[in-house]
Amino acid sequence: MIELSVEAALARLLAGCAVLDAIEIVSEAAAGYVLLQDVYAPHALPMFKSAAVDGFAVVANDLAQASPDHPVVLPIAGVVTAGGPITPIIVPGSTIRVMNGAVLPGGASAVLPREDVQERPNTCVAFMQPVVEGQHIRDVGEDVPDQALVIPAGKLLRPAEVGLLCALGIPYVQVVRRPRVALLPTGDALLAPGRSLTPGKVRDANTPALAAFVADQGAQPLRYSIVRDHQSELYQRIETAISDGADLVLISTGMGSVSVETILAGLMQRYQGETWQLHIRPGRMLWSGRIGQVTLLGLPGDPLDALILAELFVAPLIQKLRGMPYEEHRLVAVTLQEPQISAPQRQYVRAHVQREGQGYIASTKGIGTGSGSLRSLVQANALLIIPEGDSVWPVGSVVDALLF
Repeated sequence: MIELSVEAALARLLAGCAVLDAIEIVSEAAAGYVLLQDVYAPHALPMFKSAAVDGFAVVANDLAQASPDHPVVLPIAGVVTAGGPITPIIVPGSTIRVMNGAVLPGGASAVLPREDVQERPNTCVAFMQPVVEGQHIRDVGEDVPDQALVIPAGKLLRPAEVGLLCALGIPYVQVVRRPRVALLPTGDALLAPGRSLTPGKVRDANTPALAAFVADQGAQPLRYSIVRDHQSELYQRIETAISDGADLVLISTGMGSVSVETILAGLMQRYQGETWQLHIRPGRMLWSGRIGQVTLLGLPGDPLDALILAELFVAPLIQKLRGMPYEEHRLVAVTLQEPQISAPQRQYVRAHVQREGQGYIASTKGIGTGSGSLRSLVQANALLIIPEGDSVWPVGSVVDALLF
């Protein structure tokens, strides 16, 4: 068994995996994928000058002397709608009604919103103020210049990116495919979630919880039935997961009984594995191995420990496979509302974090602290990171918290 810090263990895991291969996908369905190649605009956006509001297109000089006391009255020479026919050319001394998004009439140099003018019954419009040239006009390329880099490689595609791709007429993009993560629950004590409990048995909470976690990280969970505490059965299930295309295999096991220790010893020998004792609490044990390019990760059977280690190790692994740099974007500084005491290991303390003023406060009041309390994670929304040592962190101290 090797003793490692979280940082050292994570570095070993990340060094052993690479970004997955590319697939081509319809842009409309690309949300949630990571872009593999830079995307450049094939044309400017917008491609033509257009009205930015519903109103009236004018020649700015016509309104130079306009005021509330001496309005300039111009006849309406036409109407242009968004997507309508080719627009007329405006004649000085007249105005053209335009809709938001309509092509700007030739010769027009400004647009006034309809709420800023007075329409007269005889198809005329009274303008009560001067206008600045270019007012309420969208220029060619105002949003996106022609050939501009619009989405860099490595960007997670959100609804906004999907919309821009479609607006630019880009039908397909190259993205990194979603990782496939196999979930292998093991243990003679486990029952499927829908089964009735019998003495000495517990329902499998790890698999559904980890499946939800994996999906939330942007990967595809592959679920398998419970594997009993037999080496040959576990080996066969691992091979099945690999043949099903798994990129990461998560094995949840009790890591306690003699049979489990024997199974782990066999796994380490068969799959170039190592067992790591981490300098943290809870979740002190982690096992890792490899089959070719596929990482095997052994998580504790306790759902609390498994989910905490998933936050610390599985999430960064999935992001690496997806082609995303792992950033601790959920790590925030919080002010303690209750004191905390350091221990020889780094502690991840369940807490509820909320914003107050310009910062965050964290409370552990009413949240369970038991080593097997899955409910405590339901009560919490963050893990306080209490550094190892012999310090006391009084109320008002500031520590880091990992939001989840």
